[in-house]
Amino acid sequence: ALLCQHNNNHTPTFAGQKTFVSILRQLYTACNIVSIMADDGQKEGSEPITIRVRDQSGEETFFKIKKTTKMSKVFETYAQRKGVNSSSLRFLLDGERIEGDQTPKMLELDDQDQIDCMLEQTGGKSG
Repeated sequence: ALLCQHNNNHTPTFAGQKTFVSILRQLYTACNIVSIMADDGQKEGSEPITIRVRDQSGEETFFKIKKTTKMSKVFETYAQRKGVNSSSLRFLLDGERIEGDQTPKMLELDDQDQIDCMLEQTGGKSG
């Protein structure tokens, strides 16, 4: 059970002196939800959407992003969370590879759309 306390600077804390923000971060991490909401200075397309990245095993990670966010930010964050190099991953929308400089707006992604993540297949020797 979380017990809410107040410290001298009126910031709510919980048992163990964790801030409310750190509790939210733990919940986001536990639920596989990642928020990439950097202020890119643009107002158009600033309404966030949530997209799902589904890996080959069926596990989904959710990203809350602006429609103007470059997909490379999603790719890098996803790779970090999975502990792999982003260059070893391929991200697909309806079977077509997504490039890092594309944005959800360019891809016409809507809230709750899914993209697939595949491990890069390296070719074997031929001959």
